Amino acid sequence: MKKMRFIVGNIMLLSVSGYGEQIELKDLNVTVKLDNNITINKTSPIEDKYLGGNKIKREYINKVPKGDGTLTGLLKTNPNVQFNTGSRSSSNAGEIEPEDISINGAPFWQNNYMVDGISINNDINPAGSHSQDKLDTVFPDIGSTSQGMNLDTDLFESVEVLDSSVSAKYGDFEGGVVNVKIRDPKKGFHGKIVVSHTDDSMTKFHINEEDLEDFENSIDSDYQAQFSKWKTGVTMEGFLTNDFGLLFNYSKTYSKIPLNGYTDYVDDTLYPSSKNQTRLSENYYLKGLWYVNDRLTVRPFISYAPTENTYYRENAVNSDYSYESGGFNTGAEIDYEFDWATLKQNIGFNSFSASRDADGSPMRSWKYSEDDKNWGTGKLSYEGSGGDIYQAQDTFTYNADLTIDPFEVGFTKHTISTGAEYTYKRGTFEIKEAWMQGSTISSLGEDEECPEGDEWCSEAAVSRQTGSSASMNGYGQYFSRMNYYNKGKVEAAINKGALWLQDEIEIGRFSLRPGIRVERDDYLDNTNFSYRFAGK
Repeated sequence: MKKMRFIVGNIMLLSVSGYGEQIELKDLNVTVKLDNNITINKTSPIEDKYLGGNKIKREYINKVPKGDGTLTGLLKTNPNVQFNTGSRSSSNAGEIEPEDISINGAPFWQNNYMVDGISINNDINPAGSHSQDKLDTVFPDIGSTSQGMNLDTDLFESVEVLDSSVSAKYGDFEGGVVNVKIRDPKKGFHGKIVVSHTDDSMTKFHINEEDLEDFENSIDSDYQAQFSKWKTGVTMEGFLTNDFGLLFNYSKTYSKIPLNGYTDYVDDTLYPSSKNQTRLSENYYLKGLWYVNDRLTVRPFISYAPTENTYYRENAVNSDYSYESGGFNTGAEIDYEFDWATLKQNIGFNSFSASRDADGSPMRSWKYSEDDKNWGTGKLSYEGSGGDIYQAQDTFTYNADLTIDPFEVGFTKHTISTGAEYTYKRGTFEIKEAWMQGSTISSLGEDEECPEGDEWCSEAAVSRQTGSSASMNGYGQYFSRMNYYNKGKVEAAINKGALWLQDEIEIGRFSLRPGIRVERDDYLDNTNFSYRFAGK
């Protein structure tokens, strides 16, 4: 015979005006013991009813190692979630941004990240890369992180990953759905301050012997032998009245990564080799909980989560630039209890960016000249980086779900759910100021001079050239051909609507969930039908 034991601690009875008696369960711990000695408790991931995924709740989130406190960091124990092997390893421990993940082998940009019913997907050139190698190029083609916002896991009530048998409620994915629920403010008044620190002296590195020298003398962010990482945060929450509570959270994660920026290609007496790259992620979050009456509950929220990573182009002076992403998200969750059904509505607006801001000079490769372009240790002196690129995405979303209370028909029990969704999304790509890249360099003739104020020309005598280039020795130089990137702006917008319907049917010990989802957009003028079915 199976034995079940339940332990309930710290049960408080609260009398709230207008609501009668309410029972609040604090520190609830439930343990179930079965004859085969398997123990299941609330800190274990909860398997989806139809085996289509699992959910981790706050008690589990509180107990697992926090690391950088990213959403994807909580998913490492999920066997259906695969991580990019190069995104985070022993060699680049100074990084702080969320890692790209694949669910069921789908591309990392084919997941749907949702927070309190609102998608935070970043669809700005999702297949593109924002690695340093890609950002270093002059071409205006930089990608974005798959998540529009880097949220603090201290805010999470639960994280659900749906990788198969997904409800008709969800769309916009090929891999899976990552559904985050932000916790509500607690009764009373509570506060917390968090400070954490780690650096390379606290880290055990595992580096192949043949890569060890490159690792210890790294010039780019692929290898980070030194780093210092700090996380600070404050949380305040409580109820201002019997009916209205607030939760406020601010967190900041900062990482400094010292590197050997110039190796042997730049004269270290003119430009010190040691340079720092930095990573910064901030998170401001404010959520309200308002019990309007016995039937209506409103949860408004507003958040701002900017990130900024600073880089430089290796072996090039005056080449600093930053990659800025993240943005703003606001909305509300509105729940209404009818006598016969529950209506949940979500309305939200968010604005995300994924942009490059270059602080240095134009990208040029000069011939070495002792009196002017003299910082290179070889035949060339490199400088500058690519120009500024601004990319943004603005999204408005409204969705409504109606779940009818269970009812019986003969020997079957039915729970019917239906809903509708509307999304407007606009993407922007802009080069705000034109920039140029030096392409071909030529020699000034004898006694020729540069035009006054021309930064693409130098009269200083070129030296150190060999072979056919030796003819430039003793003469000045100028760029005879340049790549020109004109300023301009491109926008695209899409309106998309969806309707869905499903019925959860219980027949004795069996459960079936047939459903259908219909989507249409005005960008491709497609109408897509998605048929869903799950059973247990």
